[in-house]
Amino acid sequence: MAKVAALPLHTLLGGFRRTVPVYGSGGWHTLTDAALIAEASGFVAQRITAYKYKTGTSRDRARTQLLRQELGDDITLFADANERFNVSTAIEHSKMLAEYGVAWLEEPVLADSIDDLAEVARGSAVPIAAGENAYFQWEFRELLERRAASYLQPDVGRVGGVSEFRRVAALADAFNVSLSSHLWHELSISLVGASPMGYMCEYAPLIPSGTFTRDFVVKAGAIDIPDAPGHGVEFTADALVRYAVA
Repeated sequence: MAKVAALPLHTLLGGFRRTVPVYGSGGWHTLTDAALIAEASGFVAQRITAYKYKTGTSRDRARTQLLRQELGDDITLFADANERFNVSTAIEHSKMLAEYGVAWLEEPVLADSIDDLAEVARGSAVPIAAGENAYFQWEFRELLERRAASYLQPDVGRVGGVSEFRRVAALADAFNVSLSSHLWHELSISLVGASPMGYMCEYAPLIPSGTFTRDFVVKAGAIDIPDAPGHGVEFTADALVRYAVA
């Protein structure tokens, strides 16, 4: 529809902003402390003001303390548990995160158990983020009705594409909850940028350079939304050949 109308997708969907802030994402448990700080510092060098790292091991406090000491108080920290806790351990863990000013705890318990997630949200010392494993608007509506998350993180590749992401964004607006995204910043910036509740996009540069006809470059901690008709994410001729399925 956007291409037929010769409009950028985000303009067709509302055009709330032209650039979208991003947060650096990584912090895997396998990283050494030096590698963890190097990764986070690389994002900060791009003037990205937030960093997400993994949590859920015996070194959680040490890693959180290290990041806060090395990055300072001006950098927002997000912690991603990848469903590692149960309700009681997640709530207890949130207290430690709050000591270091961590801004959200992501997916602390099994994503399929909204009962558990809602219970954690009621007792957590930090806001809860969730949604990368939620499918279609009805799961997100239940998350919101149960007050199970303060940040929604739909994945455009899982949730049902652009149309369903748009419906989730409308729910975020209706419930006054911040909208982020899970991965695929190349597409997600157009969708988050169209929403009044758009917050930040996850920035994890997973696609090899030269795959798309345009570079989605971080400038001053944000990415410009493509102004081409449609979403502006197109493969180069070389990439179409390189990744073709025989």
